[in-house]
Amino acid sequence: MFVSMITSGSTIAKEIMGGMQSVNGTFEIGATLCMPGGNDTAPEQVQILTHGVGFDRNVYSDFAPGYSYVDVAAQYNHATFYDRLGVGKSAKPDPINTVQSPLEAEIANSLAKSLRQGAFSGIAFKKVIGAGHSFGSIITQAITAQYPATLDAAILTGFSTNSTGMPPFLQGLNLAIASQNSPYRFADLNNGYIVSSSAIPNQIEFFRAPGFDPAILYQAEAQKGTVTLGELLTTSAVMAPAMNWTKPVAVVNGAEDLPFCLGNCSYPTNKAQAVFAMLYPATNTTGAYLSEVAGHGLNLHYSAVEAYHYIQDFIGKNVR
Repeated sequence: MFVSMITSGSTIAKEIMGGMQSVNGTFEIGATLCMPGGNDTAPEQVQILTHGVGFDRNVYSDFAPGYSYVDVAAQYNHATFYDRLGVGKSAKPDPINTVQSPLEAEIANSLAKSLRQGAFSGIAFKKVIGAGHSFGSIITQAITAQYPATLDAAILTGFSTNSTGMPPFLQGLNLAIASQNSPYRFADLNNGYIVSSSAIPNQIEFFRAPGFDPAILYQAEAQKGTVTLGELLTTSAVMAPAMNWTKPVAVVNGAEDLPFCLGNCSYPTNKAQAVFAMLYPATNTTGAYLSEVAGHGLNLHYSAVEAYHYIQDFIGKNVR
């Protein structure tokens, strides 16, 4: 099936999912609102963090000492928030017809608006920034295109408009049924929930040597998250030029990102920089950063913290 997915002109998505349908319901979303400590004033802004496939929200915070995005954000008095549908402690509904990118974009948009309205912990944040990684960046980008009033800035990591590296990325993951691959963690999941098969494809697809600690690779395997068939089949369904977006946007990539840069984000041109002309023609406030010796799993490399500081600095300078 995965070979069919990446074949030019493939109709497998239509064959598997059928025609268009409406999805509605109430879904439980696992979330942690992380507030900066040791500060007399509550933060005025919050970042809604949308992780990519193969991980859960812990990739931003509790992964390992020295790798926490949340800790760096807290240094700038920025609060952070959540998990995606179908992952971690969130609900895990039908993996083909329900857990798809359009629904996840709607959920993320709803959560972002709720943060501004003070629905969580009674704090109404004045500024809400969308920060995503990979598939999470696709969801964040969709909000900027469909609902440009929702967010005050967008941070897209592990992202570009170049998809030439996606076929080898998907094939290289050697995807397996989650309940069979890791029954001690995913025994109750429908067969439409899948994972990378082992640490080897994780290294090939997410890491770049020598920019990472091997112990972190094996921890990534032990803590790996799921992806659904519905997500894989609708990855490109929500991306569109954000014609009415005039607010700040930054693209931050590992310089050797495989799926979005085919292993080289600066050749023949800077692929992070190229996003703005294609997807954000109306904004003049942009930033592009390539993290050296880092692959797609930017957060798991030695250079991650430098990238985190770039992001917080960008937000601090451009979100008022």
